[in-house]
Amino acid sequence: AEAVERVLLVGGSARIPKVQALVQSAFAGKELSFSVPPDEAVVIGAAIQAEALVGFKLSTSSAATTPVPCTPQAICIGGHQGDTALVIGAGCALPVEKLVNIPLAEAGQATALVRVFEGQPGPQDNAKLVGELTLSGIEEGPLTVSIAVDVEGSLTLHAKDASGTARHNVTISPAEDAA
Repeated sequence: AEAVERVLLVGGSARIPKVQALVQSAFAGKELSFSVPPDEAVVIGAAIQAEALVGFKLSTSSAATTPVPCTPQAICIGGHQGDTALVIGAGCALPVEKLVNIPLAEAGQATALVRVFEGQPGPQDNAKLVGELTLSGIEEGPLTVSIAVDVEGSLTLHAKDASGTARHNVTISPAEDAA
């Protein structure tokens, strides 16, 4: 650890405070460096590895590179039992839109709360709520939910019932989500 001059964290786990603390303690309290965006470093590393595997020469000229906006975190939909299910994975190129069919919790259900979370699938307590909508006037299930994220990071949530009678949309901009 004494021979190490600098510790550079990359990847999604670099954002986790506990991981940062463990790495810093493993390197005798050396200051951690965040001079390279963690996700960008992973993408560049993957491109270099792909180049080595395929033999295709990548251009190193900055004029020839085009950054592709991606989802920084997975986007999940909340279930009525307190869990989340993956809809759009982390690192998915933008713009992106995915559809998911959701069965109704009970027969004759007239309203449904559709909640969208950022984070890994699992308990809703472990994810960040980014938006929700209430769909009223449901005539029949399942619900069709569309989640779209544009290149600016705005998320649009659209839900409708199987009859097409009940419909509702909501858009969440990155500025709203940051609050």
